[in-house]
Amino acid sequence: MRGIKEVGALVLTAAIMGSLSIGAVSAQSNILVYNDFEDGNIFTNLGGAAGAMSYDGQHDPTLDVVSDAQRGGYALKITYNIPANQWCGYWSYANDSDPVNPPDSTIDVSSYYYLGIWAKGSAGTEDVKIELKTDDSHVSVYTITDIGTSWKHFSIPLSSFQKPSWIQYPVDLTHLRMINLVIASEPWSGVIYIDDIQFQTGTTVVKVAPQTTTVVENYEFSVDVYVEPARPLSGIQATLTYNSTLLRCTGVENGGLLNYLGYENNPGALLLYGTMLGHNYASNPGTFARIRFKALQQGSSTLKLENLKVAAVENGSAVEIPSAAENGIVTIISVPSWDVNMDGRVDILDLVEVGYHYGETGTPGWIRADVNRDGKVDITDLSIVALHFGE
Repeated sequence: MRGIKEVGALVLTAAIMGSLSIGAVSAQSNILVYNDFEDGNIFTNLGGAAGAMSYDGQHDPTLDVVSDAQRGGYALKITYNIPANQWCGYWSYANDSDPVNPPDSTIDVSSYYYLGIWAKGSAGTEDVKIELKTDDSHVSVYTITDIGTSWKHFSIPLSSFQKPSWIQYPVDLTHLRMINLVIASEPWSGVIYIDDIQFQTGTTVVKVAPQTTTVVENYEFSVDVYVEPARPLSGIQATLTYNSTLLRCTGVENGGLLNYLGYENNPGALLLYGTMLGHNYASNPGTFARIRFKALQQGSSTLKLENLKVAAVENGSAVEIPSAAENGIVTIISVPSWDVNMDGRVDILDLVEVGYHYGETGTPGWIRADVNRDGKVDITDLSIVALHFGE
C-alpha cells in the first residue's frame, strides 16, 4: 500500500497507546551550537563575550541581531565600511564571559568533524574568513567565498582549517578559545548576515523512538522515526523491517521534519521516503515519521532501519551524507482484560475505571474499560471485573 503525507512546520511528539512503558528520545548529542543568536544578543550560546573589531579600532562594523534569519527568529547582521585592503569583523570567546581577567576558559571540540555556518550578503560576492583560535600562537583559518544573496549553508571540515604562514601553530581543538569572523576583501562596504554557527559530528542519526516499548496484545501503539541531523538535510529514505506475525502496520503519519512523506506499506517491511520542498532544509532534530502498529500476539520484534540514505543539497546538487541507524524493539505481553489498568492486580481501581466510562460506546475494545470488547461499557464489563476481584 502506498501513501503520501504532507505537513507544514508542525513537529509532533511521540504518543504510545496501550503501552506499559515508554522509552525516552535521547538528547541531541551530535551538534554543539556555538551561536544561533536566538537569545537576541551577540554573545555565544555557551556564555562567551563577543563584539566588533577592526584594523585600527575606528572602523568597527555595526553588529545587530535581526529577525532576518534562515530559521527561527534571529540572525547576526554585520554592517561594515572599511578602506580598501583593510579588515574588520566579529570576535567571540567560546565560553569566557570575562576574557580580560583570568582564568582563560576554553572548550574541547576535538570530537567534532565539521563547522557549520549559514551566511548571505548584500552583494553576494563577499568572502568571510573564519578564524579558530586557542591563543595568538595557535590559529587556523578557512575562508568561505561568494556567499550569495540568499541564505547558504557551509559545512566545513575542521581538517580544512589551515595555519597561516605567520602563525607558529595550528589551533588546538581541545582548547578552543575564540571564533572570529573577518571581512578583508571586496566589496569594502556592505552587509553580511550570519546564523547558526555549530560544530557537527558529520553523522546524522536516524533512530526508532522509543527504543524499547512494551505493549499488550491486540492493542495499538505508535513509534517514531526520529532524526538528529548533523548538518542541514533535504531527504531521507529507509525501510523499517519487523516481524509481521507479531505486528501489523495500521498507518503512517508525517512527523513534520520534512514537507513531504511517501511510503509503501508491505507486511514486515515499511518503505519510507521524504523530502523538503523548495530551497528548504531540516537542521533541527525532529520526527520524520510516526508509525502505528497493532500488536497481534505475544512475542518480541526488532524494529530495524535498513537501507538508510540521507541526502543534502550542496552547490545545487543532491548528495548523500553520512548517517547511522539506531533500531528499536517491541515486546508484546498478555494482560487479562479484567486487569483494566494493567497493574498486575484486580481491585477497586479497575472497577472505578469501568464505572467512569459506564454507558460509553465505540469501536470494540477502543478502551480497556470495554472489558469484553463488544463496543459498549455496561453491566457485563462491571460483572467481569467483579468476578475476578482480588486476583
